[in-house]
Amino acid sequence: MAAFLFKALLVAQLAQSQVPSPESLAVLTARVARDSGDAAAWLALGRAQLGAAAAYHTHAGPPDTAWARNTIASAEAAFGRAAALRPGLGLGDSAATFRVLARADLAALAWELNDTVAADSVWRALPGGVRLPPVLEEMAENFLRACPQHAVLLTDNEIVTGATEYLR
Repeated sequence: MAAFLFKALLVAQLAQSQVPSPESLAVLTARVARDSGDAAAWLALGRAQLGAAAAYHTHAGPPDTAWARNTIASAEAAFGRAAALRPGLGLGDSAATFRVLARADLAALAWELNDTVAADSVWRALPGGVRLPPVLEEMAENFLRACPQHAVLLTDNEIVTGATEYLR
């Protein structure tokens, strides 16, 4: 029952803002240039950038790893800005969560290009103060503790995956 309530709360929290289309990247960039204190715009910009970078992982077209890395890093910075503008509030928690998910995307990119050691080094270079909201950390910790040694944990969404990768 608690897991269901948690998922309902998480979905409601993360659904606060719509995922913008890639065409609106220019509009969102102009919006944050006009008002750098608009946390919702920073969150939307980061989500749009992360969505655009997801095309790299489908391996459609020529691989441009520098573009993918820079786009994901820009998304992480946008999430950091949104989290700093609204700390402890719903939007700030969403931004903090997406910032960790952007780091998970960078780790996946490093793993695709190199190996698990490279992915681990991306996680170790996580800037200080970057954390998941406490409820997500607790949920991920419970999942990891419930797994036997050498188990494979399959998750049903990117939030849970990112949270468990973060704690691993």
